[in-house]
Amino acid sequence: EMYGYLELKINQGLVFFHLHESAHGEALMNKLPLKRLIFARQWFVTVTDKIDLPDYNRVEAITEALGNDWQYSDLRMEMADDNDGKSLSKFCRKLSVPLRQALRKNNFAPTGFSERVNIANNTPASLSEMQYAHNQISKHAGDRTSKWIPLQENVNAYHKLGFENLTGDQAKQAKTNQSVWSLVNSMTHFSTHGQELIATDMKDYEASRIQVAAGNLFGKKSFQHEIQGRTWLVHEVRYAIFPEQSGTLEIPAQTFSARESQPRRSMFDRGNSGRQISRSSDALSLNILPRPDSFPATTWLPAHNVTIQESWSTPPEQLRVGESATRRVTITGEGLQGAQLPPMLFPATPGLKYYPDQPAISDSELASGLLGSRDDSAALVPTRAGIYDIPEVRIPWWDTEAGTLRYAALPARKVTVAAALDATAPLKVPTPSTAATPSFDSTPIAIAPHSENPTLWKAIAGVSSAGWILTLIVLFLRKRLPRTEKTTPEENLGEAAAFKQLLAACATENAPQTRQRLILWTAALFQDKNVHSLDQVESLFLDEQLTAKLKVINDSLYSSQQISWDGKDFSLLVKRLRKSHSSRRDSGNVELRLYPQAG
Repeated sequence: EMYGYLELKINQGLVFFHLHESAHGEALMNKLPLKRLIFARQWFVTVTDKIDLPDYNRVEAITEALGNDWQYSDLRMEMADDNDGKSLSKFCRKLSVPLRQALRKNNFAPTGFSERVNIANNTPASLSEMQYAHNQISKHAGDRTSKWIPLQENVNAYHKLGFENLTGDQAKQAKTNQSVWSLVNSMTHFSTHGQELIATDMKDYEASRIQVAAGNLFGKKSFQHEIQGRTWLVHEVRYAIFPEQSGTLEIPAQTFSARESQPRRSMFDRGNSGRQISRSSDALSLNILPRPDSFPATTWLPAHNVTIQESWSTPPEQLRVGESATRRVTITGEGLQGAQLPPMLFPATPGLKYYPDQPAISDSELASGLLGSRDDSAALVPTRAGIYDIPEVRIPWWDTEAGTLRYAALPARKVTVAAALDATAPLKVPTPSTAATPSFDSTPIAIAPHSENPTLWKAIAGVSSAGWILTLIVLFLRKRLPRTEKTTPEENLGEAAAFKQLLAACATENAPQTRQRLILWTAALFQDKNVHSLDQVESLFLDEQLTAKLKVINDSLYSSQQISWDGKDFSLLVKRLRKSHSSRRDSGNVELRLYPQAG
């Protein structure tokens, strides 16, 4: 059990949960996955209380508050999702550079290392990767290799499933019970302690080769280099530098500290008695060129390449009034961070309504440097039929290799919107007999010659008349029988899908569709009720504003006068009703509480 209390303020996208036991923070995050929280975009455990930043020397205030007890592997600047938080984005970008430099002096690991470790720790190793790790150690450990790499155990498991002779491609796809990070740790542990544990005659350069193989398996660029006849193990670490002003940039010398490895004298020796070694690189001086005056945009984008492309959930030429489609625009910049790329602004177009979603920003590493990506998406709801022009999108960027201005362009396109389907028309549900594909007989049909016998035609006319009379009798009797409601596909909609269709009908101010979809949504919301009319809807909600709005909608349809209604106001009304219903439903459920209740 974990106890604590909440701290929150109105109109701020930030919540603090104070735990009575500080050690419970990480345990709570492990037991409660972030994806289970509906509105939370990010969360983390804090190592200190909120820091009161002075007007000057803020970096020193942050580093002093963090102390020296932690090793930092990454630095991310997070802002609250409100207007005040967004206004801090520029300040945070400027603060991140000196803060990262200050933290790097205090056990700060290269950016992205922790994320790479986390990925390797959560990625199951393939049978091919395990075979690779096993081969590196088996040269020296022989039959005792399974102590570090359980290859045979995993091979036997696949044999029991009937896979005795796996091909190379199958071995790459077959997953084992070990993670990639577990194999890397096992190989590194054997390279440093194998001689002591199994008394192998492994040489130093052979141990270095195992470490190189472990680094390659992990994804870190490691290799061997020979200097003056001696083999050295090299670990290459790359940094991305983003200057914020022109002029001379001085990069101080980078210092690497290590401890000399010595054999253990006893079982109580922890192996860290070697002398401390420190090596420093040369300082660098870079000339940062200024931004050209001819660059036309406010967002400066110096890059190797910038691309822009779009995708649609529904083809733009197949849209209908009231039906939503998602437009996604992806911008990538080679040599840029995702946060540097400009946002996509969806133009306001009469007849088209955009509902933007949160952007997805990511960074990845290439051989040439960073690759930033930004995905902006929006739901597009047409409000009237017609042909609309979506203008061209042009993003200027500076080609750093050619030293010239270029543009990433998304061509203009036309969007064709058809009229909405008539919601009042009955839906025809095909039965299994009528839905089946008809079969046609290709046998020629012999047509009889015209008969001159009047008696035959009189008989045919009499049979046809009798058939019509029987049909009328059946229809009359069916009207007197009780009707059974047919279930249409729309009646099987879930509450969320029915509510979405209701909002789309409100957006287009289509009164017949709004009436019908209000009934469908209410039926999905009150599943224990048999809702088929607006009178039932009013009796379930008992809301005076809803009754008044429905009267206006009915008057707009059936009154002799021209009466208009506001779809936006009606959508706000149903959103309030939905929220109110959810609150009443949750209040009747038994909830978990932070503190036990007496009695």
